[in-house]
Amino acid sequence: MTSLRKLFALFAVMALAAFALPSMADTKNFYAEVPSVGGNPVYMVVHNVSTGNGVSTINSMQVCVSSPSGVTITNVQKTAPTAETPTMTPAAGGTCVVLTNFTGIVKASTATFAITLSNLPPSCVPIVFTVGANSGNAWPKGDVFNPTRTDLLTVGCSQGILKCPSIAGNPGETTAHETGPNGNVTDLTRFENKDLSACVAIPFSVNFSNQDRTVSILWDQLSQPFAALQSDTTWPPALINPLTGLPDRTQYSLDGTNFYNVPTCLSSDAPAQYATLNGALNATTTAISIGTASNPVGSPSMPTPPFAIIVPSNVAGAHPERMLVTGLIGPDVSGNFAATVVRHTGNTPATTHSAGQPVVSVVLPIAINSTNGTVGSQVPVCIIQETFTTQNFGAPGCGTPSDPQNTAEPLMGCFQARSILWLLGDLLIKQP
Repeated sequence: MTSLRKLFALFAVMALAAFALPSMADTKNFYAEVPSVGGNPVYMVVHNVSTGNGVSTINSMQVCVSSPSGVTITNVQKTAPTAETPTMTPAAGGTCVVLTNFTGIVKASTATFAITLSNLPPSCVPIVFTVGANSGNAWPKGDVFNPTRTDLLTVGCSQGILKCPSIAGNPGETTAHETGPNGNVTDLTRFENKDLSACVAIPFSVNFSNQDRTVSILWDQLSQPFAALQSDTTWPPALINPLTGLPDRTQYSLDGTNFYNVPTCLSSDAPAQYATLNGALNATTTAISIGTASNPVGSPSMPTPPFAIIVPSNVAGAHPERMLVTGLIGPDVSGNFAATVVRHTGNTPATTHSAGQPVVSVVLPIAINSTNGTVGSQVPVCIIQETFTTQNFGAPGCGTPSDPQNTAEPLMGCFQARSILWLLGDLLIKQP
């Protein structure tokens, strides 16, 4: 009997200990974006960015058009990662729809939906969406997901078409000049895609905040997910940071909430072909053969290892794989090199590659600390050049000191920053 009591006491202690363990539940977060500008249907990408050790899956959503009034949603199709037809239940006269019965969007994944609209106005006006997400299969049952970003839900009118230099004739231009209402000037230049995939002309949009200290640069990433753009932004004047006595650095955000300092680029040159794969690669091979015989004229020479390369995947839609070249022997008489590489660096996926794929230079660094982004991941933007010009108090955009006797307010007045960046994804950029 005593042994039985001891056994029961042991079970009781274990049960209490289990209740005392930290919660395994996730913090349920998501955001949705419209990576295209203009067009019908509109393509919306939903990101499940939940954190924690539990399971958080989006199983139902509500999508609404909040403006302009009268626009309704007539059809929704899930297009990626698998093609599906979710159950669509109209609400609020068709300005909202509830979506159920689709493959759940698990943590750290995305899904793309094609949304067909009707009653669109005859002239081009912005279309604003709102999106809600739940864990339950029947809306609105289940846990609610918190939206971490809502600024990417406006379908703006295309301000123009950007094309690569390799595209001859219309449509589009390789450069664009956009000016904000308070003096922010942003120039965009498009280059060949970062993985040297075939270039397609894309619509783009540049949106300025009211104070012009935040710029959102959008383009159609569904047709060109690996486009490479260079942004040259001259920011309105601002006061020196009184805490540091220095100008603030240019920052970027992927979620509209967390901003990171933009790191310096590995190169100011556009991505270019170093060499070509001499044979197909599986997802694990670390000894590869590359050759320069078929390189375009003017291709750069490979630097001394270690250096980063990008190799396109032969899997449709897969992100190109970043590798680190740690050893290089050659060239032989045919221009071939034997290279030793570390695979899928920068948190890019390990994938397979066909013979003849280009081996491309890399401009984007990997975040080495949390001030630049997710440590160990390739950042989507980098600084080619950042300059600061002193502006006197009283100059346009630079008012007078709030207290001339306040020594914490630097006497040099304001500064005007200029940021030249490589952009490889929809971004918010700001100069604090």
